[in-house]
Amino acid sequence: MRAARRGSAIQFTIEDRGAGILPEETERVFQPFYRGKGAKQANVAGLGLGLALVRKIVEAHDGKIELRSQRGVGTAVTFSVPISDSGERRNGEW
Repeated sequence: MRAARRGSAIQFTIEDRGAGILPEETERVFQPFYRGKGAKQANVAGLGLGLALVRKIVEAHDGKIELRSQRGVGTAVTFSVPISDSGERRNGEW
C-alpha cells in the first residue's frame, strides 16, 4: 500500500502479486455481489461487496477509483480523494 499527495488530493494504491483479473471482469468487480470466475473456482470466501463499497465511499468523497490488472502479475487499485481543509465549509456544513 502506498499513499502520496497529488496536487489537491491524496492518492492511495493497493497492489497484490496474485493471479490477476480477467480483462472482461475488471469493470464488473465494482458491481455489488459480483464474484469473478477465479474466486469461484478457487472457492475464495466473500460476498463480492468489497470493491463495490469502496467505490461508493470514494465517490461520496468526490474521489476517483481505478483498477489495473494483468493476469499472472497482479492487481492494483488506485483511488484518490480531495484534501479537505478542516476550516473549510462544504455544502454549507463545517
